[in-house]
Amino acid sequence: FDFAGTDGRRYRDAYVAYALWMVDRFEPHWLNIAIEMNLFYEECSSTWPALVETEAAIYAAIKAEHPNLPVFPSFVLESLYGLDPDCTASASTCLEESAAIYEERYAALEGIQRDRFAIST
Repeated sequence: FDFAGTDGRRYRDAYVAYALWMVDRFEPHWLNIAIEMNLFYEECSSTWPALVETEAAIYAAIKAEHPNLPVFPSFVLESLYGLDPDCTASASTCLEESAAIYEERYAALEGIQRDRFAIST
């Protein structure tokens, strides 16, 4: 979804309201506000900045009302490192390609608000 699109602001506001409702309703010990967020970058990099802004808006709203609650998104390790299970080159070539991809994808995480760095694999 493109949060910069026509209805983007409306959906972002709805997402913020939903996250606040969830925290008030369930009183979690921590909150993941964007599960496996970097998969979105991999598939929709042109709309990535709007997702980062949305994540920051959710983070700010939650922290304003619940400043001690750990809030964060999660990231997929294999995607972050560009690990391709189907790489047919030599192991060293696959790792070199992965290192270059990692630098780009880690740089894309700049601006993401978080209290933790959560990884799924």
